[in-house]
Amino acid sequence: MNTKNKLIYIVLIIIILILVALNLQVYINNNFEVNNMKNGTEQNSLASLNQEINTNYNTSTNEEDEQNRDNKVATLNERQRMQTYFGRYLSYIESGDYQSAYDLLYDGFKQNYFPTIDKFVTYVQSNYPKNIVVEYTNIEREGTVFILTVKIRDALNDTTQTEVSEQQVVITENSVNDFKLSFAVNE
Repeated sequence: MNTKNKLIYIVLIIIILILVALNLQVYINNNFEVNNMKNGTEQNSLASLNQEINTNYNTSTNEEDEQNRDNKVATLNERQRMQTYFGRYLSYIESGDYQSAYDLLYDGFKQNYFPTIDKFVTYVQSNYPKNIVVEYTNIEREGTVFILTVKIRDALNDTTQTEVSEQQVVITENSVNDFKLSFAVNE
């Protein structure tokens, strides 16, 4: 075999090794994501799903999009649905759509704590950071009522220096995407 053929074989072997390495990397990344979801650390994947659902929720206007959104939420387990609902509430707050966030509150809760949207906006602005990160520490179910314990902190600050606020959230789910929430008010 001459030098030219040896060089061609070496280049081909290098290309094949690179392709094998890339395929292995894709395989490892996919399996790592699946393992994380199986182990209950599905927050990144769930955050992406929440963002997709909430984006569709905020921008869709026709019934087909609404049905697709309901179908996506319906496929989630209870924990993921509750996280999606609370995530929708927080996304409204982060985007400054206080009316939509206010509309998600349970009517009796609104009457007792926030009879006007102005009081709600004042509370939100003084008790929630502008960029919210949520850690769901516990979710319990009692009939159609779900009690979430969450830790809320500012996404732009280092976790070691950020004040973490723990909050109890109550979500009542009547059916898929038909829910109301309330929370422990800091007075």
